[in-house]
Amino acid sequence: MTEELLVCSNLCKTFLSPEGPIKILDGFNYTFYSGESVAITGASGSGKTTLLNILSGIDEDFSGDIIFKDRNFKELSQIKKEKWRREEVGFIFQDFKLLPRLTAKENVALPLQMLGQSRKISFLKSLEILEKLGLKDRSNHFPTTLSGGEQQRVALARAFVNEQSIIFADEPTGNLDPSTSEIVLRQLFDLNKEKQSLLILVTHDLDLASRMDKQIKLINGKAL
Repeated sequence: MTEELLVCSNLCKTFLSPEGPIKILDGFNYTFYSGESVAITGASGSGKTTLLNILSGIDEDFSGDIIFKDRNFKELSQIKKEKWRREEVGFIFQDFKLLPRLTAKENVALPLQMLGQSRKISFLKSLEILEKLGLKDRSNHFPTTLSGGEQQRVALARAFVNEQSIIFADEPTGNLDPSTSEIVLRQLFDLNKEKQSLLILVTHDLDLASRMDKQIKLINGKAL
């Protein structure tokens, strides 16, 4: 059963420039639900990544309200927001952002260890999800010895390993070739369906956006 996860009311964001203020977001209203996948599209500079940063609590310089399960972001301290991200949120980036000195298994286990789980338990969970993605035999390899597709699949495992409520993905296949992209996307959608997370994905790829449950197109700071 789906439930409201993020309720956005009149989100506005303005940047100052030599020519004057520029409105990146202009009254954004939207309700995101658990288990759904939502694509955010728009031209370069339309505010896609800015919106992602606001929704994930990274960018706090905005007006309006974001409610997560009856909690208003404005009422959360910085420490509580960081705790919320550790416990509830997974991130997938275009450039993977794996830690080069950690193996695939260690990269995936790191979010669990940051929440206080033991190395033994975190490694067991890490290996379980890596096996699901066909990477168990690569678990002890460092990122530099993995292909781009393998690195992004490790990043998927890291994002989903803690059963996070929300997954934010910023152009997750932007650095991959078409065939590798398709493998990564199938596994991303399968994981999201299995875990019933809310997947919010920023992309320029309209074909990819069409495969999501819903689409938000940003034009002149407004959602269409």
